[in-house]
Amino acid sequence: MPIRGMRAEVIKSKKVIYHNDFSNSDWINFLPKGHIQLKNVLITPLIINDEVNGLMGFAGREGGFTHEEARISTTFAELASISLFNSQTLEALEKSEQKYKTLNNILEQKVEERTIELKESEEKIQNMITNISDVLLEAEPSGILTYISPQIKNIIGYQSEELIGLNFMDFVHIEDINSFK
Repeated sequence: MPIRGMRAEVIKSKKVIYHNDFSNSDWINFLPKGHIQLKNVLITPLIINDEVNGLMGFAGREGGFTHEEARISTTFAELASISLFNSQTLEALEKSEQKYKTLNNILEQKVEERTIELKESEEKIQNMITNISDVLLEAEPSGILTYISPQIKNIIGYQSEELIGLNFMDFVHIEDINSFK
């Protein structure tokens, strides 16, 4: 059912509205058939970020509503709006936190899977390096040796650890140096 009548006017104006002779006003025509008889009505908007997020309604006040009661109702609605906003914000924060936890768990699982894959890959590569008869080496652009496979000992009699940190060019024969430049 669409919002109409006095409620629609409160939403449109974003201001409290009250009527002390409601049953004899045009507003009565907007109530559904069979609605209880209302002598007077006061409706106050609940406003969050300049948008009406709800309505607070009072009816049947003996002697009717006054301007002062409308003002008090507006103040109370402001406090209720703050509570409603805080509740909505807390709910959104809790949903966001749950989403973050879920994504974090997925990320941790993927990191763990990738770490296992990386270790397996490293083991395969290390196994291949250890079992080949050739020497593999790695050097920085400046020529400083950063890795030498263990087979170097079988070829020149030095452990790879003894050679790491030295410059590769120191091992190149003088006649071959130009081919490495």
